[in-house]
Order: sequence, then structure tokens, then C-alpha cells
Amino acid sequence: MTSKLLSITIINSIVNIMPPMDKKVILLLIPNLDFGGAQRVFYNLSVELSKHYTVVECVFNLDTGHAFKSGNEVISLNIDAGNNVLQKMYNFFLRCKRLRAVKKKINASVCISHLEGADYVNILSRRNEKVICCIHGSKLHDENIRGVIGWIRKMVLIPILYKRADLLITVSQGVFKELHEYFNIPEKKMQWIPNFFYPDLIRSKSKEDIPTQWEPIFSSSEPRFITVGRLTLQKNQEAFVRLAAEFIKQRKSKWIIVGNGELLEVLSTLAKELNLRVYLPNEKVNNIADFDIYFLGFYDNPYSLVSRSNWFILTSSWEGFPMVIGESMACGTPVISTDCHTGPREFLTNQHETLNTLVDCIAVEYGILTPLLDSKSLQTKLPERAKQLITLTSSEERREVYSKQGYARVQELSASKIMDRWFMIINN
Repeated sequence: MTSKLLSITIINSIVNIMPPMDKKVILLLIPNLDFGGAQRVFYNLSVELSKHYTVVECVFNLDTGHAFKSGNEVISLNIDAGNNVLQKMYNFFLRCKRLRAVKKKINASVCISHLEGADYVNILSRRNEKVICCIHGSKLHDENIRGVIGWIRKMVLIPILYKRADLLITVSQGVFKELHEYFNIPEKKMQWIPNFFYPDLIRSKSKEDIPTQWEPIFSSSEPRFITVGRLTLQKNQEAFVRLAAEFIKQRKSKWIIVGNGELLEVLSTLAKELNLRVYLPNEKVNNIADFDIYFLGFYDNPYSLVSRSNWFILTSSWEGFPMVIGESMACGTPVISTDCHTGPREFLTNQHETLNTLVDCIAVEYGILTPLLDSKSLQTKLPERAKQLITLTSSEERREVYSKQGYARVQELSASKIMDRWFMIINN
């Protein structure tokens, strides 16, 4: 009975947002609207598409909030993941059923899904609309895809279901290559469209004031290294903390982590074990400038912090096409990134290999690439990596060159240039 009532409520709410008959209707689907890179891409795409089409956003549920509000109508299917296998299967079926009803009621011409769970629901709920799946990251190297469920995803769901979509949009050429070569997705089923940015808007926001209590951190004469993102396995902030401890042994500096996540306690404990002076979110202290590493928590304008830092560091173990690199470039802050699976290399160089097995940290066209900072290299190569980065980041001339070149690089990925490719696809 509850499910029927929810379905009626959802369908009735859709009646009120029926679009004009002369406008193509685009339905955008994502599991949630929490803070995250994919959610930010979803929001940007929603805003740009709504300039030419009627756009309706759809989520599985809004339990985690609504971080990015485009102004377009939002429909929640009001279905959570479920607590056990049977419940998960039943709720997956309900999602497909309700999304199909949504598609019918708003007469969607195209449904564009973001993230794997939404992709499957989009594909299996299709009617006569075009189904597009936006692939944000590596499937082959995602360490969260493990165990029996991971095997099913890699060996069954990805290679079979993705072939039923009309088109897969990959955010990097590395992901494109991976899907074709490993998962046997035909090239004609895919197109590469990188994420886009608003460089001038980001640059403007980067000049805004920061909280007064943080000003001593960013006015210090010591070089400042910053990273921004959720504290998760993928982002590998353990490497950031360990690198900070080794770097500080050789050169005084400040290391700043912006973001929340399940690993906050683990990372802060590790920092203390490494004898770093640790500042925790909202901690009351006499002199905030006295610390080595700062856990600042979530901040709604990280650009203002990034622009006041000397270098941005991305330590991810795998990526798709990381937004934070382009955003840092727009702030004028040069980037150091691991040469992880798909993404950073395409941003920082003019090369497109999925992975280049680096031996050393190297300066490339638009920033600095480091070898993957996995557990083995952190045990054996950390002092060497720190020494190399000290050498590469000591040159103020190099930093200024990267600052200018990075801003020019991200201008190539502005919304006005990238959206032309989306319009071409949707109009055809």
C-alpha cells in the first residue's frame, strides 16, 4: 500500500511540470544530489541544457540532501538502496518501474544518467526515448568494485547492459579506451566529452574573503599545499598525510585538507602518529599558525582557499576526469597529481595514455605528475618522492608559468566550447 501511495504522489507531482509541447524534454538521472564531482557535473549540465530544452532532474532519493540546485524541477523516486540482498533487488525493480512512469508522463525525448547505479535503471526502464549514460570514472581500476558483486558488475552488468544504451559518454579518453578494450563496448556506441568549467566564475569566487580565523594559515611564509575532496579510499588522502610528514622533515611547509568523509578520524590519527602537529575542524586554539597539517572540513567556497595556496595536490588512486584539477587551474594554482588510471595525464599533458608507469616525479606541460602513491611506494619510495617534489616546487618561476598555462588550459574546457558537442548529440 505504501509503495502505491508513493507512486501516486510521484506521478501526480509530475503532472504539474508537464513541459510545453514544442520543447524537447531532457530527463537527467543520478542516485543522489550530495556534494561530489559527478553531482557537480550533473548540475552544470542541467543548467546548460535548460537554456535550450525543458530539463527535469530525477534522483533515487533526497536522503543526503540537495547540494546543487539548478532551478529545474526535481523528482525523487523516494526509494533507498535497501538493507539486504532481497530488499536491494526489490527496490532496484521499483526504481526501474517508477522511472519508466516518469519518462512516460513527461514524454522524455532523452534520458541522461550519471553514475553506474543510475545507468542500469535508465537502461532497464527505457521506453522510446534515447538512453545516454555518462561514465565518470574507471571501471577497471575502481577498488570499490570487488568481491562477488564486483565480479558480477565487471563480467556481466557492465559489458552486457551498457551495450543496450544508445550512447555512452566518457569524460576521458582513458575511460573510452578502457570500455572498448576491456569490456568490449563498440567504439560506435561511445563518444568522449570532457567535463566543462566556468573559469571566469571560479576565478571570481577564488578572490572572495576567507574566514578570519584561517587567515594566519594562508599568510604564512611557508609554502602551502592543499587538497580538496571527500575523505575516501579513492582520493587516497593517506598518501597526502604521509607525504606531508616526509616533506616537512626536509622543508617547513603547511598542508591543508578541505573536505569531510568517513576517513577523517583515521587520517587525523595517522597524522598524529607521524608526529605532525594536527589541526582538526572547528578546533579552538591560541595560534592556528602553529600547526603542520590542517583538517578544515567542508567549506562551501574551496576556491578561495585553493587560490591562496602555492600548490594543489591530487593523490587519487583512480579517477575519471577530476574536476578539482581544472578548478585549481582556474584559481591560478598549479597542480601536482598522481598519474592515476585515467584523467590527470590528459589534463596535465597533451598525451592520452591510460597510464604511464612513471619512475620519478616529472614536470610536464601543465603541471607535475607523480607515480602512483600506493602502499608499496609509500613504504619504499616516500623519501625519494618528497625530495623530488621539493626540487620541483622550489622554483617560483616554474610555479608562475604553471599558473598562467593552467588557466589557459582550463579555458579550452569552458562550458561554451564543450556544450556544442552535447547539443550536437541531442539534436541528432
